[in-house]
Amino acid sequence: MKKHSKAKLKGTVLFTVISVMSLLIIFLTSTLVLATSASNRSHKNYASTQTEYTARAAIESFSEAMSRNDAVAQMIVNMKKTDILTPSVEINDSALGQIGYYDNSGNWVPGQISIEYIDDTYVYNTEKSCWEEQQVLKVTATAELAGEESTVSAYIRKKSPDEPSPASIRGLQTAGGMSSDATGGYYTGDFAIGLIENDASNLYTIQNQTTIETDKTFVNGSLYAAGGIHINVVRPNSGTVIMGNLQVKNNDFIDINYKMSDEFNQKDIPYLFVNGNFTCDSSLNIVDKNGKKSPYNIFCGSWDTWGKAVNINNSDLYLMDAGSSNRIGGTSSTKLTSWSSSLIQRGDTQFNSQGGNIYSKGNLEISHTTIYGDIRCEGNVTIGDGVKIYGDLVVQGTLNGVEKAEVNGTIYNGTDNKEYSGLKDGYFSRNNSFYETGLKPGYYEYENPIYANHMAKNVQYANYVNDAKALGIETTNNTIYSGDNFKEIILKRKSYGEPGYPNGRFADDKGNEYLDILIGNLEGVGIDIQAIPWSWDNNYGCDVKKIYLLDGNYISYPVYVDEKTSAMTNNEHSYYLIYEDGTYTDVVPGDITIYQADMYGNQSDVETDSFSVIYKVDKDENPINETTDQPYTYYEVDKDGNPTDLETPDYCVRYKVDGNGNTTPEKTSEEYVYYKGIINKEQVTRDEAIGENFWVEWCSPYAKTDYDVYYYKADPTGHENDETWLNDNRVSQEEAIGQNIVKPFNTYSHAGEVYPNSMTRESITGKDSSGNAYPDSNQEYKIITSLEEMRDAIGYTTTFDPNVYYKEVPGGTAGFKEINLESNHNYTITENTILTAGTTNSGPVKINIKPGKQTIWIVFRDFTLGDNDGHSIYIDDSQGGIVNFFVDGSFTANKLAMTTASIHENSYVYKDSRININWYGSEGSSINSTNEITLIGTAKMPYSKLNVPVSHGKYNVNYNGKNVKPAWIGSGLFGEVKTSNNFRILHVDNANSSNSIINELLGESWEIMYYDMY
Repeated sequence: MKKHSKAKLKGTVLFTVISVMSLLIIFLTSTLVLATSASNRSHKNYASTQTEYTARAAIESFSEAMSRNDAVAQMIVNMKKTDILTPSVEINDSALGQIGYYDNSGNWVPGQISIEYIDDTYVYNTEKSCWEEQQVLKVTATAELAGEESTVSAYIRKKSPDEPSPASIRGLQTAGGMSSDATGGYYTGDFAIGLIENDASNLYTIQNQTTIETDKTFVNGSLYAAGGIHINVVRPNSGTVIMGNLQVKNNDFIDINYKMSDEFNQKDIPYLFVNGNFTCDSSLNIVDKNGKKSPYNIFCGSWDTWGKAVNINNSDLYLMDAGSSNRIGGTSSTKLTSWSSSLIQRGDTQFNSQGGNIYSKGNLEISHTTIYGDIRCEGNVTIGDGVKIYGDLVVQGTLNGVEKAEVNGTIYNGTDNKEYSGLKDGYFSRNNSFYETGLKPGYYEYENPIYANHMAKNVQYANYVNDAKALGIETTNNTIYSGDNFKEIILKRKSYGEPGYPNGRFADDKGNEYLDILIGNLEGVGIDIQAIPWSWDNNYGCDVKKIYLLDGNYISYPVYVDEKTSAMTNNEHSYYLIYEDGTYTDVVPGDITIYQADMYGNQSDVETDSFSVIYKVDKDENPINETTDQPYTYYEVDKDGNPTDLETPDYCVRYKVDGNGNTTPEKTSEEYVYYKGIINKEQVTRDEAIGENFWVEWCSPYAKTDYDVYYYKADPTGHENDETWLNDNRVSQEEAIGQNIVKPFNTYSHAGEVYPNSMTRESITGKDSSGNAYPDSNQEYKIITSLEEMRDAIGYTTTFDPNVYYKEVPGGTAGFKEINLESNHNYTITENTILTAGTTNSGPVKINIKPGKQTIWIVFRDFTLGDNDGHSIYIDDSQGGIVNFFVDGSFTANKLAMTTASIHENSYVYKDSRININWYGSEGSSINSTNEITLIGTAKMPYSKLNVPVSHGKYNVNYNGKNVKPAWIGSGLFGEVKTSNNFRILHVDNANSSNSIINELLGESWEIMYYDMY
């Protein structure tokens, strides 16, 4: 029993232990499952959240690319409803997920996002009280991480034409007119005349060596370009629009001076658009200046250069008016050449061309002219002597004088075959390439890249006096004391023997005689006193002297009142040391000790004579312990454009390119480098690489020939590299040329579109024959900038927005400080101020404006500065504050230099520099100058007149590599402009405006909405 009982107890304990352990295992397993589940949920939530962030980041990176890259923005503008774009977006950190999208077949496409149209989208137009169909693009990005995906979309919506857009002023624009004697000008940014005129009937004149270097030039009327007007085409997607007629009186009219990229479309080609008739008074050149053979388009209602020598490079000529009379050549030679063969447009562009063509809807008379492309005319063509056409001659109307023409291509006209002296039927010709003083075959030209060196702004500190930062010495011009106990006695001398003035001595008004003033001292008055030297005064009609009496005692000099402290002093001027905290003390400059700030701005033990010190900085703009008097230190960049530690005095550095077109670390001063050879490139001199005029065989790219055309008895196509076949089938010109056939017009492959439909006036302007705009869906061929677009850019509908173009200071001028300026004074302005002008022509007036971080208004009220070389207005815009000038009545100044912290004499100024200065004006106000002046800012003054027939600007700056003396730096919209002598405006962006590419291409007519905004 004992053993049995013991055994039973042992089994019970074991059972209990096993039961408890089972329960523990169940509890622990449940805990593990819960922990694992929580961990999975945590990873899932993280992956889901991270993919959403990544997808949004991908879309934001694309929108940022639109704002920085005009090609990306232009891609959006040019999208058709059938297009789907898939730009690449890279995520460098795999922990953030992978970007992609699913195509229409459901396949995952990594590394890209998609952009497509949304159909049947409408918005409600409150102006018209109706729904309007809108173009909306959907941008979609999907991000995947750890099996989780998130898809995010943004939308780009085409605005209604009635939706307002912010005003954007670039260059010089006029709401009304421009004077007829504008001469010697230089215009940048945009240049627009007569924007609020409702028709184009006005005639404007620009004279004498005026250069226009703009993105857009728009004349809402006719233009007589007399005496050397010069258009410099420096970038793609730029245009000149003349809404009336254009008459040119000079030789070098247009310089094609830009480089077109290989990837371009029709809208990128710069153009001249003349809605009416184009004529010239003398020979005319539209020439390729940089040898890049970049394309240029010319659109005219009609054209007449008869009897004038005309040279047009790299261009197509479109004559838009049906039934018009067009004349080219006459007794003087004309040439129309094609652009670079490497830039022949792709087949998917608006109109596939290679340049050198004439397309005419009207009649054409031509002689002594060489056309490197085709002539395609819907009207009649009359051909005179000396006409050579390298392409086809296509005439829908009547063709006269065909026997006089040398046509390398095919002639199409009439309904029957006609014979003329030309290529025999069944024979073939191939043109060899002609090179005019260009690279020899097998040689290569590379442009050595030039980089601006890194410009690091040095650090400037105020030095210390009495342990406080000293900003400088201020001079106070004291006023003469005129109290009751002070008397100024005027002594007069008249002729000898005159009553009251015996013996020609000096006496006062009561006849009290004073002894002669000997050697500047007055005798007989109790003390010796130095008197003011004699002078003749018209008020008295005699010689006069002055003596001074204070409290009954004679004194040597007048007593003055200190303007700052109101204390009496014997000094005409007082000096005050101004501290950074606004306090001051009166000192004499020679009696103070100034301690130089160290490289960190702290007080050092070094004594100095200057109230400020500038320390150099390294390339990362950290100060180094070396003082300088220059505001910037330049560090040389390497061949990739990255700054190095090498300090340099040069603004730019140029690196040499090797024979494969790669930039090397070798610096050079040469703009181009030349190589020869196909495999082993050998550097050669320019004289060796550049040859004279020569022909190159079409079938052998490196072989010269004396023939411009080869003739074959069979089609050489497909045998370009078969020398045996080419030699066997090549024939002489005499054999190939004979009685040939003018083919019937209807056999021409484009007989239904002699003048290209996509390039008609209606297509390129986006308007029908009555001037009504097509709906947006028919705007795909629009190229030309319209009056409405120019008006929209400046915010004009039927009036100017009063919240943009102020006619009065917002909120009024109550509480403004008022200053009446006087000669030989310095003024510091830090608050809202009204300025009037007193006597300002006897000495310079210097105005220092310090807005700090705030916005201040400065009102010029009927303000005039007399001629003085020292007048200046300085604006310290280093802290980002805004200065708004308001002209109340008139602002007149000559020989005035306006500068800022970064814009001053001999400084570098760029079109994408930013300024915080605006100009406004009351209705009927004016800005006037007839002599040297330089003003800075963005003028929003459509009710005002700019009257500046200046000789030139006040000082010189370097603008995008050119030395210019500008009269205006910035931009301006005025009601009327008179600029006669060398008015030069340098376009600079306003820091508060939106003039970026994204706003030019998208912002004026599109808006971007992200995520839940649509």
